[in-house]
Amino acid sequence: MFTLLTPLLVALEEAAAGGQPSKWLFGLFALVVLFGLLAVTLILGKGRRQN
Repeated sequence: MFTLLTPLLVALEEAAAGGQPSKWLFGLFALVVLFGLLAVTLILGKGRRQN
């Protein structure tokens, strides 16, 4: 997971140093966070009992 986030964090830092970050970068970051939360939800949900 860390290897996936490292290039994204580097790109965010370079964009912040260069001025206005692009909208695509924010969209990509939002998608990574969304899929990360979805994966955590699915992984944790499999360990719970369904009534």
